[in-house]
Amino acid sequence: AACPCAQVHMQTCPCLHNHTDATPCQCAGAAMAHCPCVQAAAHCPCAQHPVVTPNIAVVEPAVGPTGSPGPLMRCDLNCYGGSAKAVELPSASGTGDMLGVSGLTLEACRDYCLGTPECEGIVFGGGECYGKRDIVTSKCQAGAGSYSTEILRSMPKGICGLFGDPHIVTFDDPTGDTIDQFNAGEYVLLRSVHLQFNGRFGYSKRFPDEASTIGLAVAGVALRGHRLVVQYVGPATGYSGFKAYWDGRPILERFPSGFDSEDGVLSAEVGNMDPDAEHPQVRHTIGGAPGSGMLPSYRFTLLPDTKIYIVLGEQIMNVVIEVHQQSGGVDGYCGNFNCDASDDTLAALETRGLAAVVPPAQSLFVGMPPPLGFEMTRAKPPVDLTQCDPSLRSKAETACASMPASQREACVYDACASGSVSLSSEDAAVSRMEGHMAVDIGALAGKFWRGLLVITGGPQLPASFFLAVGAIAAGSLFGCTMVGRLSRGGGLHGGGYQRVRVSDGPAARVPGVGRFFRGFARDMRFSGYFSDDVASEHTAVPIAGDPLLRHSFDGDEQLPL
Repeated sequence: AACPCAQVHMQTCPCLHNHTDATPCQCAGAAMAHCPCVQAAAHCPCAQHPVVTPNIAVVEPAVGPTGSPGPLMRCDLNCYGGSAKAVELPSASGTGDMLGVSGLTLEACRDYCLGTPECEGIVFGGGECYGKRDIVTSKCQAGAGSYSTEILRSMPKGICGLFGDPHIVTFDDPTGDTIDQFNAGEYVLLRSVHLQFNGRFGYSKRFPDEASTIGLAVAGVALRGHRLVVQYVGPATGYSGFKAYWDGRPILERFPSGFDSEDGVLSAEVGNMDPDAEHPQVRHTIGGAPGSGMLPSYRFTLLPDTKIYIVLGEQIMNVVIEVHQQSGGVDGYCGNFNCDASDDTLAALETRGLAAVVPPAQSLFVGMPPPLGFEMTRAKPPVDLTQCDPSLRSKAETACASMPASQREACVYDACASGSVSLSSEDAAVSRMEGHMAVDIGALAGKFWRGLLVITGGPQLPASFFLAVGAIAAGSLFGCTMVGRLSRGGGLHGGGYQRVRVSDGPAARVPGVGRFFRGFARDMRFSGYFSDDVASEHTAVPIAGDPLLRHSFDGDEQLPL
């Protein structure tokens, strides 16, 4: 009772470390960037250690006119489909993403959500109030000034990715600019009061002058004082050169294998896995284009609900981190998770004091095998695009021309750094699948239903009529998909479940059934291929998963058509 943090609502209380007779504060000797006991009573020896507080990116709760508390986070986002689950609010009508309440003010919308136990946040716009839970902001669509998402309880999840050499995709900018750090060393990826991720970047045979991710370490109160480390130790290449450690002890030493900690904090596995099910960019520089097969990978789940996926290359690894926004905010190379991508830049990190290499005294890799000599020694000066071989750069610019402007320079850089245009071709293939092969089923569906209602006189017709029309439409879509497959000799096999991306077209302004079809189309997966007009002749390219809407279905919930 004397511990002040015992009164705070936390998943685990850091003061638990004080309750031993042998040592007043167990974490005093732990290798952590910050000590959780700083929140404990003054007699705790750790209380003298300073804590680096992250730049807080969370809106302070306010009180609205009706007495409801304001949002914990407010984002210019429209979260639906695979980015959030619908919650039925009082007086709501509709189903799925259409499940909403009309005619409410913003404050009343908050009240409705807070009065519904399972509601964690709201999407408000277009005259509608939608209750939401299990929100993943990195998968949401831009609100474009018409919709906004507010978090009222239970912080949302975000996704951060480390790809290639390394391009870091932040929580708040999943498809735009990346933060790039080409120098070797240990860097803070995510720091909060309760949890910290550090990444170790180093050079490799493939990228001798540009650092890539070679290690990941996680520690903090949220892990109950445990520490997880994954790193390349060599000398073998491929998965056998990587090791995973839990509290300094090797785990997952057999391939494939699994591990569960005795206290249930960690569940882990290693084996061949499909990177496409984790993130559309995670194969970058390691595993070719999407659809090219399974790769050796690690998957970790940490309490309360943090997920880490690592795909292994010859000497480097790519990482996908899925974690909740933390109480008190987060910061680091993964961004500050405030729904504003403009402050997630290397310059902004330098201003906030988080861009530099982690000092040895604060390393999360202490006690682990040190990096190999070549990993910390740059073979030659970093790549200067102005000095790139003109012929190689010209080929790379051609291969990358179809990519969004924000990603084009990184695509060209990868070619110059590796000395090959193959990486740029892979980057462009992913980009084409994400953008140019998009199928705007939502807009089509909205126009179809709007026209149908006008022609037939609208909802006066019996429900059986609309069910019949819906069945015909679904059957036609299925038939067309299978014709496309069979015409390429693919039969009913081959190809994984692939996402159909829905762009923000006219359907965004169509009420009623249009919104239903937009949500439905966003959650469908097709076991089929569409030809790509920019691919080589007779080449079939799978439709890529929408980077904002992956994981809409998991396991048995996948819908093969």
